[in-house]
Amino acid sequence: HSDNFNFTNTADVNSIYKFASYPGFGFDIGGVYEWRPDWESHKYEMDDEEGLWRKDHNKYKVKASLAVTDIGGIRFKKGSLSNDFTANVNAWNVSSLDITGVNDFDSTMTNVFGHKASETTFKMALPTAINAQLDYNIWKPFYINLTANIANLTPNRESKVHDFTNISIAPRFDHKWFGLTLPFSYNTLAAKRNQPIMFGTMVRLGPLVVGSNNMPGLFSSDVYGANLYFLLKIPIPYGRPHDRDKDKVSDKKDVCKEVPGVWEFMGCPDRDGDHIPDKDDK
Repeated sequence: HSDNFNFTNTADVNSIYKFASYPGFGFDIGGVYEWRPDWESHKYEMDDEEGLWRKDHNKYKVKASLAVTDIGGIRFKKGSLSNDFTANVNAWNVSSLDITGVNDFDSTMTNVFGHKASETTFKMALPTAINAQLDYNIWKPFYINLTANIANLTPNRESKVHDFTNISIAPRFDHKWFGLTLPFSYNTLAAKRNQPIMFGTMVRLGPLVVGSNNMPGLFSSDVYGANLYFLLKIPIPYGRPHDRDKDKVSDKKDVCKEVPGVWEFMGCPDRDGDHIPDKDDK
């Protein structure tokens, strides 16, 4: 056990814990690909500039992403009483040993059994996981999403922490100010409790998001696995400049907002194209 473990004075147990790790190193790596078959429809011309992107549009038909997260680990010092021991079970009747507490256990292990040469540190692996996602735009604001979070990639490693594998499929309606998502999830932890499939709901109203990955769990006497989350965010409402007369000169710069014109004369008309505005053309 670690040196932080205090079994003699429980009143001081909170005061003796200390930071016992060395600096660690970790990183994530991933990428996103978007397939945009009609990408040209998301561009426009305004104020003598061409090829401007509609930032208020989702431009993809299919979006795919793949990432590996939490690669690395943190090294810790072993406690002075943490060792590897050797013992011949045929030579010792362990059940006859009189061990009444941690002190007795430490004394027996240290004085009776032999020590093996071992490192003075151990490495705790980060919860490395593979995250894959596929998002498909069915039609206009209707989407369907497939997400897989594959965890516990090294099940036989002892010094590690890990999440549980979760795979979900979620149809959704995604409008500018309103969204509704209905995720169906498979989770390895829930599967151990004979509840492999979870059903959830997520509602977005403007900047507020409220949801749960396991709606039945909220109304069950067994609240294991129930969850509720909410989010409040400040969005950036993108859009294209207003152009009332559709002459590709924004209302902000258009001198003649009610009549289609040309950029050369700041939105005022030149019907015969002789580079003299109609108001001066004789």
